[in-house]
Amino acid sequence: MDDTAQANQAFGRLTTGIHVAGYTLERAFQELESLLEADRWKLIGDGFDNVSKFIASIKLDTLTAAAAERKKMVAKIKALQPDTSNRSIAKMLGVNPSTIDEDVAGKPAVAKKNSKETKASEKIAAGNPAPPEISGAQAAKIVDRRTTDIATTQARRADKEQRLGAKIAALPDAKFGVILADPEWHDEVYSEQTGMNRHASRVYTTSDIENIKQRPVGDIAADDCVLFLWSTNQHLDVAIEVLRAWGFEYASHYIWRKPTLGLGYWNRSVHEVLLIGTKGSPPCPALGTQWDSVIDAPRGGEHSAKPEIFLEMIE
Repeated sequence: MDDTAQANQAFGRLTTGIHVAGYTLERAFQELESLLEADRWKLIGDGFDNVSKFIASIKLDTLTAAAAERKKMVAKIKALQPDTSNRSIAKMLGVNPSTIDEDVAGKPAVAKKNSKETKASEKIAAGNPAPPEISGAQAAKIVDRRTTDIATTQARRADKEQRLGAKIAALPDAKFGVILADPEWHDEVYSEQTGMNRHASRVYTTSDIENIKQRPVGDIAADDCVLFLWSTNQHLDVAIEVLRAWGFEYASHYIWRKPTLGLGYWNRSVHEVLLIGTKGSPPCPALGTQWDSVIDAPRGGEHSAKPEIFLEMIE
């Protein structure tokens, strides 16, 4: 795997980890530091112009960083981009600008009047009990337990996938646990004379909805199966009808965001929808391994061709 792929993988793990319960602050900062070393953040597919935009995209302000980790990160940002203001860094890390001023100056943090910390202390003094303190050993046990829980969940999902895969492979007459469909939807036009210039039927034969509904997709689906069904925006309602006609229940969807504008009546379309339908109880991805619901990707080389990255996600 090349450096670009590794950097993008690390970025995906990092941004997912920020939002996943049990992902420890220490592990998150390890991923972040690995991307900051040797400017590996520049290899990420989103193409960040500078380190400030890269760090802002991670939304570190959703975490309360430990002072030591925060000071290390402030020093890193200042070293990589000296003109970044303390106020900008404070916004990235979700802290008061005066805290960053003190980090840069090397001074210990001083409690401010009317700060949240002061108000909290006043409440405790008024009779509200303070939260119980925990030792470093207890904190380590909590981190280990959460990490183990995630690993256990992922292992269980992998085991279920293997067992279902073995059952599907043993079925007669080609039953499948994963099905990808990209129907040849027929778009209605206002005028047959002027609206057919870029119509799909100029490239391939399109079909009406009832014809698509009647296809025996359910006959090749295993008892536990997931369906990925491409739909254009104007066909979204009937696409869900098709999904159900084939024996699946709607579960969720992905958005393919395109780099250029398309056609449309109510708006200029820049995306397509990949519906997810389930039959039985196929396992969804284990916690922490899910892809983002919006995927940016270039158009395919041919009319209606879909990006290869969606095949990678489905695999």
